Amino acid sequence: MSLIKRCRAALLGCLLTASPVLAEPDQMGIDLDAAYSATRIIESADGHLEIQEYRAPGRYRMEFQVEDETMVYLVREEEGEAYMLLTSLQLAVAVPALKVRELTRQVEVLEREAAGREQVDGHDADRYRARFRDPRGGVAEGYYWLTDEGIPVRIDMTYQDPEAGSVDVLMQLEDLEVGDPDPALFVVPEGYETVSGLDGLLGR
Repeated sequence: MSLIKRCRAALLGCLLTASPVLAEPDQMGIDLDAAYSATRIIESADGHLEIQEYRAPGRYRMEFQVEDETMVYLVREEEGEAYMLLTSLQLAVAVPALKVRELTRQVEVLEREAAGREQVDGHDADRYRARFRDPRGGVAEGYYWLTDEGIPVRIDMTYQDPEAGSVDVLMQLEDLEVGDPDPALFVVPEGYETVSGLDGLLGR
């Protein structure tokens, strides 16, 4: 697969997995400004994926491998900026920012109830059973675990898609450290060339 195609596929994966948000934060108890770093483990029928994740108010970063390339998806909400960093090329590709706060307002919460309190990877968390519908008509149902800081540390749900059918997804944060990550993680490193959009790679 060419670099362009790998970048496009990776960006699509970012947009699908970057947000752990289930629905409107006020209804679900999720704090979008909670600061932490962790490894996100995602298990589904498509396989196993590990993402290094860093969050701070208005900031988001995730790192993952695509074949032999280390990629970084970087979002700066206040500036309206997002970049895909290709570390081997020292290249920053400006891409559309995932507007998490807008997306969450488009989801309808159908049901939410407390289901006890447990520890997840050493962190106390409240367990909830929930069901919600997205704008496409898909319905997700299952459980999620929320830390006292409002961090969704585990999600175990079945998603019924109108077109793709039923999909089981398990996501969990491991090695969770609550607190502000290094601010340098949320800026494009010095020495990187910046291009506009994935098509900008064609002109190099």
